[in-house]
Amino acid sequence: MRMRPATIVFPRTKLVRRGERLIVYDRQGRIVLAATMFLLHLLTYGRSPKTVLQYGGQIVSVLRVLEVSSIALFEVSEDTLLLLQAHALTVRGAKVRSWKNVLSVFLRMLVFAESQGLCHGMIGTNREGSRDFRISLMSGEGVKHELLKQRGEKKDVPDLPADGEFALVEAEMTSAKSWVLRKQRHAMIALLHGGPLRRSELTTFGKADIPSAAEFRCLLEKLQKEGKPPVMEITFWRAKKQRDRRRRAYMSVSLVRQLIEFRDEIRPRLLKEGLDPPELFVSSKSGVGYLPQSITNLVKAAAKVAALKNGEHLKKIRPHFYRHRSATTKIKEYLAAGMDVVKACLLVQAEMDVTFDVMCHYLHIAQEEMNVESPEFMKASTAFDNLAKLRWSLSDVLGGDFRQRRR
Repeated sequence: MRMRPATIVFPRTKLVRRGERLIVYDRQGRIVLAATMFLLHLLTYGRSPKTVLQYGGQIVSVLRVLEVSSIALFEVSEDTLLLLQAHALTVRGAKVRSWKNVLSVFLRMLVFAESQGLCHGMIGTNREGSRDFRISLMSGEGVKHELLKQRGEKKDVPDLPADGEFALVEAEMTSAKSWVLRKQRHAMIALLHGGPLRRSELTTFGKADIPSAAEFRCLLEKLQKEGKPPVMEITFWRAKKQRDRRRRAYMSVSLVRQLIEFRDEIRPRLLKEGLDPPELFVSSKSGVGYLPQSITNLVKAAAKVAALKNGEHLKKIRPHFYRHRSATTKIKEYLAAGMDVVKACLLVQAEMDVTFDVMCHYLHIAQEEMNVESPEFMKASTAFDNLAKLRWSLSDVLGGDFRQRRR
């Protein structure tokens, strides 16, 4: 009697990691070929594994809704996309811009499936008066759809938590049972405060980005001999646009010393046998570097526990708020010291590695936190016109948008 091969059964559609490959299974344990081939295609053509993993999660989130609704992948139509949008925005409470990101990746996967012959007549650009495809794309380069044209919400100025609220959340983050994990999280928090880094830069920050112990001693002696402030310049790979460019940050000697001690003494205890990834911070479960979303999840979970323990409603805290806090603090300190607001903003802009518009955003936060009657607030509030004039004068001198020319 022949034995039937065993099958894997999942409670729902699942994304499984096999080495560097990503495989999408439905709940019957069958491979979702279109999604799996699309992710492999992205990896083959040089997309970052972390980016592809994020795309895979977005595709799986859509497939799970289709699965619950008993809609097959290649039966999706324009009406189905509207139902998916209603579920994302109404049931899940997602932001429009977040939904557009998910929809864009999902449509790109369908276009790939159509090009590979996995489906026919499902998605494409319909000729005038024809209905060759169930999902009609707009003409032009790239994947363009009517639902992708809708405008997202205007970004609100975040209501930054107070220092005490940050401290409560950090106390929960560093309350892990393992002392090794506690040490790692202390180092991560210190780097977020002192970098200040984006969450994606925190996860890609390399163990080689900080000097060796011997180099550190030489640099420290040089600073002491020259009578310079105890600050060291550290460079690391930028995590947003222009990822091939390294950016610099000025970190205190104490922070650099803490990172070196973590790398040399604590980090080896977190590594799995045969693995030594280039990232400074590694997951104790997988032994490889963290994903940006993992950092966000860690902060969100700690904030939830902190709110329950302290019996009060804490303001929303996210990893990126550390950058807001750092920029705001620096601007306030410069303005309070009597520095010209334009010079203060340009200095912080260079260190934070942000555009001019983002600096205006940070300056607005600083205004909100200042005393309205204070001279610092009056100086900052009247400086927006000067900042705008500076922006346009720079644009005229450089012959276009100076932000695009900045290196």
